[in-house]
Amino acid sequence: ARYVTTDMGVAATFFIAVYAFWRFVRRPSWKLLLWATVAFAVAQLAKFSNVLLPVYLVLLSAVLLVVWRKRLNFAHFPLANRIKQNWLQRTWVLGASLVFLFMGGFLLVWLAYVPFVWNTPADTLVQLVDFGVSASDASGLNAFLKGMVSNDITKSFGVYLLGLFMVFGRVAGGNTTYFLGEVTNQSFWYFYPVSFLMKTPIPMLIGAATAAILAIRGFRRTVLQKTLHIPGAKRTFLKRWHALQAAVDRYLAELIFFSAIAMFMLVGMVGNLNIGLRHILPLYPFLIMLVAKYVAELWRGARGRFRLWKAASVLALLVWYVGGTVFAYPHFLSYFNLVVGRDHAYNYTTDSNVDWGQDLKRLAQWAEEEDIEELKVDYFGGGVPEYYLGDRFVQWRANNGETTGWIAVSATFFKNSQWYSQCCGERDYRWLEAYEPVTVIGGSILVFNIPESS
Repeated sequence: ARYVTTDMGVAATFFIAVYAFWRFVRRPSWKLLLWATVAFAVAQLAKFSNVLLPVYLVLLSAVLLVVWRKRLNFAHFPLANRIKQNWLQRTWVLGASLVFLFMGGFLLVWLAYVPFVWNTPADTLVQLVDFGVSASDASGLNAFLKGMVSNDITKSFGVYLLGLFMVFGRVAGGNTTYFLGEVTNQSFWYFYPVSFLMKTPIPMLIGAATAAILAIRGFRRTVLQKTLHIPGAKRTFLKRWHALQAAVDRYLAELIFFSAIAMFMLVGMVGNLNIGLRHILPLYPFLIMLVAKYVAELWRGARGRFRLWKAASVLALLVWYVGGTVFAYPHFLSYFNLVVGRDHAYNYTTDSNVDWGQDLKRLAQWAEEEDIEELKVDYFGGGVPEYYLGDRFVQWRANNGETTGWIAVSATFFKNSQWYSQCCGERDYRWLEAYEPVTVIGGSILVFNIPESS
């Protein structure tokens, strides 16, 4: 969406950190472990939501310990070559490596915070703790953080933890959300899956579905083939288990792709903060890699006319994808695929899925072109309407009631006002639904011209 935000940073650094860990797991070495540690630290510094990364790495390692049968050949790692049992050797190498990675990574986070808080008075940091975490918190978190930020050695990491727990509080607190005709201050468990389907380009959805089918089919075929050809295992259960282990080893990349996608989707579904697809943006690099892997495999495996048919299909999807991107320019933030479209997307969802205040300049440009003398504006965003609109700007709110003349309302306020009407008895913008917008600026600001006769 051409925005410099932490959401793109968290998507990039989470993916890079997982890739660095995957390289280490495939060929363990101190060099790759150090790179994975640095990548982990950078991910933690990019955005607090990357606290999911250690959880993901632990779960991924647990799966590998269960399904892998081979040893992890890690030269010069303590005891790695002395442990005879393969499962115990794997457990030691992976477990100790994770401890090293986490401790080293958070040590780098602590060092990165030092220059920013070194000269900050302890009293100021204590005030920040009281602002971010209630002093009446029964868990003792407030007192714990105050102790950390009051100590010269631990205060930098204490500030990091303060930010982390403030994010937890923000997620738990929820947000006023309009979605599919309903508005609430709670959450919709289906918000992220449906938003994903509405805002992801259709060619990417087709590619993802195709890749998933091919991956599952290939995994199943590998399990069946290995079951038939594994010698020495008389029990059917053991043969299938060994076949499953072999298939996981072969499809490790797909396991990483699918598990990362599933984790971010599930976390979004159980969370209490529904304000935009950007919160599950980290799943997209894994989705793109999954699609790219199977596009390449389809191309390599095609022969004759079948190859021509596959090439034509891939080319058609690519042209569709690029064409859709060009057509959406410059309104990428309010992008919706062809099933929904942009101009009426506010009827499905708002906030950063559609409206992040990005169209204020375009509203001012439109008002100047149309020679609008007075424009009532209820703007959602960080811009300054009076700066861009000048003398034609009139501040407006839903509580001002019905009016006539030109009025521009951000999509988020247009829909969210219904909640404040329901919960607090305030006025809302439902009276505007009787009129058709003259235009929708960038998909995010609705402009009406209400006649005097109304």
